[in-house]
Amino acid sequence: MALFEQVEQDYIDSFQPCTVFELHLIQHLAVAEWRVRRAWAIATAITDKCIVDHEAQDDREIGDCDADYRLGVNQKRVEKEVAAAERAEARFERTQARALAEFHRLRKLRPPDAQPIQITRPDVSTTGRDPAQCLATEDEPKPAPESVAKPEAEPCIIIPHYPKSEEDSLDDGQPRLPPGQRLAS
Repeated sequence: MALFEQVEQDYIDSFQPCTVFELHLIQHLAVAEWRVRRAWAIATAITDKCIVDHEAQDDREIGDCDADYRLGVNQKRVEKEVAAAERAEARFERTQARALAEFHRLRKLRPPDAQPIQITRPDVSTTGRDPAQCLATEDEPKPAPESVAKPEAEPCIIIPHYPKSEEDSLDDGQPRLPPGQRLAS
């Protein structure tokens, strides 16, 4: 997690977001970058394993060919396995491009005296959960939450009263009476 946080901090330091929305866009950039790197690692691992698994076969069948040709043969073998990682990489790169374009659009709207926001990092995961609670074994009791919010009253829905427009009172030609009042007959 420390490596991701460093990537995220590098993006924040480079772009100096001034609003929470700009910060969220920068975080999208960092997350997409992290996922692009993971897609690269996955594709590389698949390719490397295939090279090792087929080394003896390649020596027998194409032993006198250069390394580039061997790599091409190997890429053909792993084409289907690597395709999902390559599609994911392309998707994450599009996410980066959209977030970057939106960030630059917003940056043009910034007031000239805008200051970078100060970021506090709570000691919890990005999901808001305490990672220690997720990793506790079954034998260890999980710590109880410090405070559990209990409702003080029955939940209710409050419907605001909006004054009627003149059009509403004129739609049938009759004036509207306030709620609770009746016409005398």
